[in-house]
Amino acid sequence: MAGKILLAGGNYADIPMVLSAKKMGLKVYTTGNKPDELGHKYSDEYIPADFSDREAVFDICKTLKVDGVCPSCNDFSALSAAYAAAKLNLPGHDSVEVLESLMHKDKFRALAGKYGLPVPGWRVVGADEPLPDDLGLKYPLIVKPVDLTGGKGMSVVNDFSELPGAIILASAVSRNSRVVIEEYLTYDDYHHNCVLFLSGGKVVFHNSDNEHYYKNKFLVWGMSVPATTPDRIEKQIVAACQSLCSELRLKDGIMIMQYCVHDGELYITECGRRMPGNLHGRLVELATGFDVTDQTVKAVLGLPASGLTQREPRGFWAENCVMADREGRVDSFEVTSAIRSAIVEEMVLTGPGFVVKDHLVDKLAILLMRFGSFNDMLRTSETMNEHIKINWA
Repeated sequence: MAGKILLAGGNYADIPMVLSAKKMGLKVYTTGNKPDELGHKYSDEYIPADFSDREAVFDICKTLKVDGVCPSCNDFSALSAAYAAAKLNLPGHDSVEVLESLMHKDKFRALAGKYGLPVPGWRVVGADEPLPDDLGLKYPLIVKPVDLTGGKGMSVVNDFSELPGAIILASAVSRNSRVVIEEYLTYDDYHHNCVLFLSGGKVVFHNSDNEHYYKNKFLVWGMSVPATTPDRIEKQIVAACQSLCSELRLKDGIMIMQYCVHDGELYITECGRRMPGNLHGRLVELATGFDVTDQTVKAVLGLPASGLTQREPRGFWAENCVMADREGRVDSFEVTSAIRSAIVEEMVLTGPGFVVKDHLVDKLAILLMRFGSFNDMLRTSETMNEHIKINWA
C-alpha cells in the first residue's frame, strides 16, 4: 500500500515496526530527541522532536499528512500518538483518557478496583502530601512513579522510616510528581508478562512469559517462553483483559499485562497498549508464529486483520539483554559455545569503545535463543551472566 506513517520513536526496539511498515509499502518517519537511536537508521526520514510532547507529535503528523501514527515501545509515545490521532481523526487508537486509565499506575489500580481485577494493596500520594502513620499496607512496600516504566525511580522499603526517601526518589522523576505505594509481593516462581491481541472486541491471542532479572531487580534482563503460569491463572489474565476490552470498548491492537502469582493467586501489576520493549515482540513471533508486529502496525492504520487465532508456543525460547556488571569501556563481548549454538537472532547495539555509564541500564546486545528443553531454557535464562564474558578496553 502507498502512504505515510509516523512511528513516534526510533529506539532499537522499534526497528521491527519500522521494517514491518516499510514491508507494507509505507514511507516511514521516526522521531525523538535522540538522533543516534538505531531505529532512525532504518526509517525513510528522521524528524527531531520529543515524542512525549503531544503537540509536537500532532504537528508532525499534521504537516506530513500521515495515514497513521504508531506508538513506539514507550507509554509517553502511546499517549502522544493517541492525542495526534484523535485531533486528526486517524484510526487505530483509544482515547488519551482511556490510555491513561490503563497505563498510569494510580488510575489503573483505581480502574482495577472498579471492575474487580486483582492488584496488590496500594495507595497513591503526592510528593508534598503528609503520610499517615498507618498506610493500611503490609511491608515490604514498593514505591513507583505513576507514569514511568523500566524500573525508573522505583525502590523497596521495609519500614515506615524508609518511605519519605523513596517517595522523594520516585516523585523526582515522575512527570506529575505522584507515586504509588504498593505491597511488594513475593512470587511463587517468576514475575510474568502477557502479550495479548484484541480484535473485534475480543481477545484473540495471548502468550505469557517468565521474566528474568540480573543486577537491576526492577529492569527485565531476559524473558523465556513458555511460561510457568498455571492454566487457571492464564485464563484469569485473559478474562481480565477481556473485561477491560468490553468495559472500555478498546480498539483493535496489542495489550500487555504484567503480573505475578503470590500464594497461588493472581495479581496484576502493570498494563499497557503498545509493543513491549527490547525484542519481546519478536520473541513472541518466534515462539508462537503469531505476527504481533505486523498486526500491531495494521491495527494503528485501521487495516483489516486476518489469521488472528490463538497459537501456543512451539519449543523453548528465551531473550536476553547482554549487560555488564560494572561501568567501563567495552572492547567486545563473548558468549559460550552453548549459547552461540542456541542463538537464532542477535542484535548488537554497541561497538568497540562503548562506555558503560550505568551498568544497571546500559545494554550491549539482545540475544534471541532456542533451547532443547524447558529446563535448559529456565536454567540458562537464570544464569546467563555465567555464559557471557565482557572484554574491557
